[in-house]
Amino acid sequence: MKYVSYQEYIEHGGEVYRVQAKPSGIHTKPFKTFLDELAWMVSRHSRVFLYRFDLRFADDKSATKDSFLMSIFFRRLRRQLERHYKTKDVGYSWAREIEKAKQQHYHCVLMMDGNRIHHPRALSIKIKKIWLEISGGSPYWSRWHFFHRLDFKKQHKAIYHSSYLFKVRGKGYKPKQARDYGHSRLC
Repeated sequence: MKYVSYQEYIEHGGEVYRVQAKPSGIHTKPFKTFLDELAWMVSRHSRVFLYRFDLRFADDKSATKDSFLMSIFFRRLRRQLERHYKTKDVGYSWAREIEKAKQQHYHCVLMMDGNRIHHPRALSIKIKKIWLEISGGSPYWSRWHFFHRLDFKKQHKAIYHSSYLFKVRGKGYKPKQARDYGHSRLC
């Protein structure tokens, strides 16, 4: 069972983070996994790039009954980013959602060495192309953050923004073989 917090702040690793827990709550275990992945990235790179984006399917018939499509998507994306930006350090988290009167969609966050990427234009094009090829759908929202490892204000802003992925609302409406969350395995 997933622990849900309705508090505005969550403590992890000696730090306190403001989160988007209202009104439905936030799943703390996957959120803390995301924090661990981000901490690993911050420990390795002086500047971190965090890219938050959403993916939707072309229609309800395209929705999936498992998480295999996300595995394919991030495997292809990671391979292209490693080649393009000459880095092996590509981290990510994703959340599967479906709500009443809405089709299945994914919220994603990507983390990279901020010294390798200067603007997300090429990244956005790669995401759009890969998602279209494997799902027929498109990305429909994005936002990015750059922060230095010692700029805690910007880092906490990026974490607050990313905490939206881990909200309770929209989760759990899935077949048994599907997952609500997925993460890279940086650490």
